[in-house]
Amino acid sequence: MTRNFPLAFLHLRERLAAACKHDPTLVFPFGGISLYPACTFNLGPYTACFAHTDGSNYPGIPCTVSPFGPFNPALGGHFVLFDFKLFFRCPSGSTVALSSAGLRHGNTALAPGDKRYGFTQYCSGALIRYVAYGFRLVGSISDEERERVDLEMGEGWRAQLGRFSTWSSVLVDRKRLYDRERGRM
Repeated sequence: MTRNFPLAFLHLRERLAAACKHDPTLVFPFGGISLYPACTFNLGPYTACFAHTDGSNYPGIPCTVSPFGPFNPALGGHFVLFDFKLFFRCPSGSTVALSSAGLRHGNTALAPGDKRYGFTQYCSGALIRYVAYGFRLVGSISDEERERVDLEMGEGWRAQLGRFSTWSSVLVDRKRLYDRERGRM
């Protein structure tokens, strides 16, 4: 994530560090080896998803989707980005990173006899908002305060979209992350 989404990585890490400081009993999958606070295993054996978005995930942080199992990626299990009318092979062991809350996605059926399992890592939007709103639930603050905090804390849709690097900005964004990391040491 640091390579392709350095600003999203930085935002997620800062929010999760604040959450851990607020509640030191928080436990992350895999002992904190992964940056993501949540994961799902789909043990299939014929994992397939229709067109959907993951509306409870945080749109400004890409989730990762990784298929596994004995299947022929030329015959099935293609990853589909419906709004772009795009599909591509997604072989066992590969990983796709995308804003699952913002992009309709899914995968195609498998060839007969093939098996496919899935592993997804993601971050709940509620967790990020909880931290940004001063460890308060969204329902406990007014719409006006929410708009103000979203703007101040960089949680509005423009700020979230702005943390996705482009081909022309990714090197500058990586340097920004590197400089921020050096300042923490």
